[in-house]
Amino acid sequence: MKSLKEIALDTPEQTMLEAPVLHYTEVYDKFFTEVRQEKIRFLLIGVGKGGCLKMWKEYFPNAEIFAMDIRPECKEFEEEGIEVHIGDQGDPEFIASFLEETGGGFDIIMDDGGHQMYQQINSVLLLWNSVNPEGHYIIEDTHTSYWAHFGGSIHGPNMKVQTQGQIQITTVDLLKSFVDNLHAMHTGRDTMWDADYAEYLELKNSEDPYVHARVIEPIDGINATLESMHFYDSLVIMVKV
Repeated sequence: MKSLKEIALDTPEQTMLEAPVLHYTEVYDKFFTEVRQEKIRFLLIGVGKGGCLKMWKEYFPNAEIFAMDIRPECKEFEEEGIEVHIGDQGDPEFIASFLEETGGGFDIIMDDGGHQMYQQINSVLLLWNSVNPEGHYIIEDTHTSYWAHFGGSIHGPNMKVQTQGQIQITTVDLLKSFVDNLHAMHTGRDTMWDADYAEYLELKNSEDPYVHARVIEPIDGINATLESMHFYDSLVIMVKV
């Protein structure tokens, strides 16, 4: 079975082999080799020149592949097993209509779209609940969080500042808040000894395990279902419980 890199080498009009992102192929093989033959539902945000759709179709031969792109001409890349929807990934109305039409329930969502901060941020907040249990949400090219052209900044704010509506956050700022939220239950106490375990487990299994959290405000639908996050150069993979 060919690796993703080998498939990419044989696929024209794809960008996975460009120098800054070449390591993506190795990361994806690490996560997805064991599920390549399964009947998954895969959503690619950002179609590019169409090559990546063909590459992923070969890599996941039994998958239902969906794609979204803001450019109407990308509809031309539809073929059997590949469905393309036209709209702005950062537009809540478009996302809502897309989920209604497709039914959601994706095993992998990969954001390689417009890379603007509002697009990456809105997409993960709006699409996370449509990821299946044990599924993956991927944001590519997170280096754009540091580039002004995409609405990024090297001087990102603390998320608590953003909640007061003062500064526009970047995608990486949001992801940092998810890291804090993974640990949020532990911020309501100064330490935890053996005698505290029962109390901790009771809180963890309660309806509001974050009631005493002292960090970032929990984000509805993400805190309770985010199992882990994996950070690489310009790439983040979120795994659902």
